[in-house]
Amino acid sequence: MVGLNVSKHSVYLSDYALLVKYRTDYYTITLHRTYRQPGYVPTNSCKTKHAAGQISNNATVSNGRFLSSLSRTKRVLFELGMCNDWEYVAHLTFDGALHDRFNLPSLSAKIRKWVNNFNNLI
Repeated sequence: MVGLNVSKHSVYLSDYALLVKYRTDYYTITLHRTYRQPGYVPTNSCKTKHAAGQISNNATVSNGRFLSSLSRTKRVLFELGMCNDWEYVAHLTFDGALHDRFNLPSLSAKIRKWVNNFNNLI
């Protein structure tokens, strides 16, 4: 489907329903007003044209990209959660005054030490 001479009607489907099976007992259905078939990449998807001297609103573009990224992240996390059987789930929050939350190796070592100490108590 990649190419310059592809009809819009052969790439985009209108009023499309997508059924996704996550497990044997869980399905989701997503309704799309317009759905682009996989494998097609428009030739001008990354380029935006601006008139000479016109400044684009980067805050709006950046916010739109952030919301799109957030939506994809939520979808992937949901899929990971639904496709796997979970015995335990943990959500940890660290105090920024006590721990450097952005130093992953240091934080991982502290978490491992805490888990080892907890297992020794049991």
